[in-house]
Amino acid sequence: FRRHNADTAYHPIVGGGRNSCILHYRENNQPLADGDLLLVDAGCELECYASDITRTFPVNGRFTPEQRAV
Repeated sequence: FRRHNADTAYHPIVGGGRNSCILHYRENNQPLADGDLLLVDAGCELECYASDITRTFPVNGRFTPEQRAV
């Protein structure tokens, strides 16, 4: 990443639990619990091109059937 002179395209967004559905959530002051989801939105910029990737992960490592359906 840095070896190729890339940089972040924007401040990463990381939200967990009920805050994982709030775009640009910034406080991040609550502990995550079993059954919560963690949203990560990040990107890099290289030679005036920006990328963006968003992923949602189950905190406990397994999606519930309802989470998987969404």
